[in-house]
Amino acid sequence: MDQRTLGKGSQRARFHDGPASSDVNYAFRGILDEFHAYNDHALTIDEIGMLYAFGNIGPTVDAGPDQFELPPRKFTLEGSSTDDGRWSSPVTYSWHILNGPGEDSFRLLESNGASAQIDFSEGGSYRFALGAFDSQVTTFDELMVTVRHPNPFERFMHGFPAIAVEDRSHDGDPDGDRRSNLAEYALGGAPDVSETYYQLGLRHELVREAGDWYAEFRYPQRRDAAQRGLRYAFEVSDDLSAGSWMDRGYTVMNITPMDEVFEEVRLRMDEPLDSANSRLFGRVRVELRD
Repeated sequence: MDQRTLGKGSQRARFHDGPASSDVNYAFRGILDEFHAYNDHALTIDEIGMLYAFGNIGPTVDAGPDQFELPPRKFTLEGSSTDDGRWSSPVTYSWHILNGPGEDSFRLLESNGASAQIDFSEGGSYRFALGAFDSQVTTFDELMVTVRHPNPFERFMHGFPAIAVEDRSHDGDPDGDRRSNLAEYALGGAPDVSETYYQLGLRHELVREAGDWYAEFRYPQRRDAAQRGLRYAFEVSDDLSAGSWMDRGYTVMNITPMDEVFEEVRLRMDEPLDSANSRLFGRVRVELRD
């Protein structure tokens, strides 16, 4: 092992393993990470350079700025580092979670060099550290991340991790079935599967009463819609044009439980169908209030 003599001990000399108090030389067997030396005078640039030649300065690492009030979804942490280049091996990186709400509150999806993609599912405060290793010394930097608590819609969307961040909004339609993520959430669909109207439980039929024909419609709704801030509105149109949808008046005939989460609403239009009003289309419009 290479041993280099490091000055003389004195009553004021302190090393990592404790104080020394004799006038003898001590052999140094470690790696010089950071060196400050004085010998009754300020060191010259050349003297500092000679001392530096024997050691290694660890990488300077930056984990990036602290992040506040992030939405509970995927986010990329972007770090960086610089190194003195005194070792031929490239700098390698590692991300660490120091504390957070719990093990199930996030997932490390991908780590590529000094960047990492994290999928947050729970709100709270997280503390991460980025380590940079130059084959001799590892240095660290920390950052804080606060994530706001997810609402029920965000929790629903978190169950479909393959959907890209840009397709997770209320109006997103990642499966291309012409129903928004909000409609899928409210009606019991899956935003990554293209369902038919009948698969979602959307039904219509004609009912005859007292010689007149009436249109009836059925659709599922969440049993705790009010607590979730969901509002369901039924509208009809004669020709499906954008400006033709309206509430023409209807009566809810009954509401029947379907399972622990959803119930079926059956409604009947107040006006009977006649020869002048033989075509009628219905839709459920869903709103989410904060």
